[in-house]
This record gives sequence, structure tokens and C-alpha cells, in this order.
Amino acid sequence: MFVLARWCGFAMNATMVRSKVGVLSVVV
Repeated sequence: MFVLARWCGFAMNATMVRSKVGVLSVVV
């Protein structure tokens, strides 16, 4: 259960970073 929650958090963080990079690339 802990590993699943940790993996979910990692996936969420990765998607957040990806969306941030996408927004930055669109702005730039």
C-alpha cells in the first residue's frame, strides 16, 4: 500500500513537472 501511494505520488509529480515544462515551452 505504501509503495503504491509512493508510486502514485511520483507519477503525479512527474506529470506536474511535464505540464510545467509544456507551459514554459508554450510561453517561451
